[in-house]
Amino acid sequence: NPSGTAKVNDSNASVRMLTAYIQGEYKTIEYTYLYHENRFSSVGRLNDQLTSNLHEKFGTKQVGYYWSLAKDIGAHLGTDWYVAPFFRYEYINFHDEVDASAFENSDYETQYYTSGLTIKPIYNIALKFDVTRYTDKADGGDHRQLNIGLGYIF
Repeated sequence: NPSGTAKVNDSNASVRMLTAYIQGEYKTIEYTYLYHENRFSSVGRLNDQLTSNLHEKFGTKQVGYYWSLAKDIGAHLGTDWYVAPFFRYEYINFHDEVDASAFENSDYETQYYTSGLTIKPIYNIALKFDVTRYTDKADGGDHRQLNIGLGYIF
């Protein structure tokens, strides 16, 4: 290419994105579920420009989902504040499928386990405390993280 820039466009390339989301409450248990996938066609030219390492190439299918459960226990504690312990599980795989030019890399498959507490003294102010453990199949792929947050819902 005379300009020195790589050409990665492919007129046969396409992207399909699919998302499903459910949120609700059942017998005072709040639940949320989200699923998302991306499918890419004709990623060969892009992968040739990105890297020659077969384990680091762009996947043709990426998948991610999470589900969470929470329960407001404020009334049991004698307060009208929203006080809800929660648990969330997340799964992400950027190499759910790869094309023939790449090898599937399990290091791109990650799971998150989060346990915590959300406190809302009023509806639009949220305090969150949680611990997340995330794992993947890479060497040393098991980590923990403490999160503290303050949010304003507008």
